[in-house]
Amino acid sequence: MSPALRLERIGPGGVVARVTLSRPEVHNAFDASLIAALRSTFAELARQGPGDLRAVGIANQRETFVVWERKSGRPVHRAIVWQCRRSAAICDGLRAREADIAARTGLLVDPYFAGTKLKWLLDERPELRARGQRGELCFGTIDTWLIFKLSAGAAFVTDYTNASRTMLFNLERRTWDEEMLRMLDVPNEMLPGAISSRGPFADTAREFENIFSRVFPGGEGRLILTEPDDMLATGIEFEARPPGKRVKRLSLLSGGERARTARAFLVAIVKARPSAVSVMDEVGAALDDTNAPTRRGV
Repeated sequence: MSPALRLERIGPGGVVARVTLSRPEVHNAFDASLIAALRSTFAELARQGPGDLRAVGIANQRETFVVWERKSGRPVHRAIVWQCRRSAAICDGLRAREADIAARTGLLVDPYFAGTKLKWLLDERPELRARGQRGELCFGTIDTWLIFKLSAGAAFVTDYTNASRTMLFNLERRTWDEEMLRMLDVPNEMLPGAISSRGPFADTAREFENIFSRVFPGGEGRLILTEPDDMLATGIEFEARPPGKRVKRLSLLSGGERARTARAFLVAIVKARPSAVSVMDEVGAALDDTNAPTRRGV
């Protein structure tokens, strides 16, 4: 059974993409069929009018995780979901240290969290631990996986809130906890960078100008705040002038030009503050293959 894609409007200006999966696909959620469904979602949003795009949200199961090859982006194991209890025995062996673990991570010892299940996977397949130590593999919760895919591998990050659900993250220092990594024998080399969920507009605007000029060589693009003195009420307007054109209004461009402008905007968000696209907790969008050479160049 292939994934079924349905777009739903949620109030003024909101669209949610819902993907229905058969049971086997739930536990192998990031195979080619689901990625294809995500690409279809992005293509449909672009068709409906990328000029109306205001924000991108990734809603994810925080404790579900994936391990994949850094070079190819290919998963090396099925996604291990939050309901899985396969690391119960490992957790039982950590009960004596639960107070210390809670002080470091804010979490009780339980298979619900990703850290002990990652240890289980690396214990079951020692070759993955060795590859992780060499920096060949990436570990990430679903926000990290989708950002990695959305940026064509340019961004390998998570935000503090998702990192805090792994039982590997020190809440006080906001870094991966060295003692927890030793305790669970997890290589630091396979962990994403942990960053804030919020960042200044100026970083995204600067990245957009740079990326737009690479997507449209000889063109010019800018992001403009509609109310720069009121950051809580302001919107964003696009100025987009492909080479050979005088118009700057996004609505006057062709459908293909609008779609490429929207892609430039999404990549700018990822490059400026990658976790800015991880602001909720079950929707994702991936770029289609049409502009893969351009994305890789960016």
